[in-house]
Amino acid sequence: DKQVKAFEEERKATKREQIGSIWENTPHPEWLTLPKIFDEKWLNKTTTMKSIELALREKVEQIEKDLTTIRGLEAFAFEAETEYKRTLDLAKAIEEGKRQADIQKAKAEAVKVEETGFMQEISKDEPRMWVAFQAYVTIAQAKELKAYFNAHGIEFKEV
Repeated sequence: DKQVKAFEEERKATKREQIGSIWENTPHPEWLTLPKIFDEKWLNKTTTMKSIELALREKVEQIEKDLTTIRGLEAFAFEAETEYKRTLDLAKAIEEGKRQADIQKAKAEAVKVEETGFMQEISKDEPRMWVAFQAYVTIAQAKELKAYFNAHGIEFKEV
């Protein structure tokens, strides 16, 4: 039993080396590695080297097609491509691009509301009053508070 297992492991190691040689001679993106696309079925006795070579070429072609699709995205193609290179999953990559686009859209809407809507709500005719308070803050927090007041047209003075 030990001899049979040892023989089988040696056969698989030899076949793995042959697959590595085929991979080296197959044009592929620099970032793509064999372990990332390796299929353990290729080590079966019944799988021919010719079918493995064909499978490798097909996988590389599919990856290049997927990348072309991703690069065609208008927004956040870089993020989608990064996710694709990590997972080799086109659906996840497109979802990541969409997620990034949604975040950007939400940020843009928030800024727009802050710049237009909020500032329009503050009327020069609206009565104002002085409100006194103290806050226990760090220097950084005080600077942020000052920036907020300035951005929203709130007058303030030190107490």
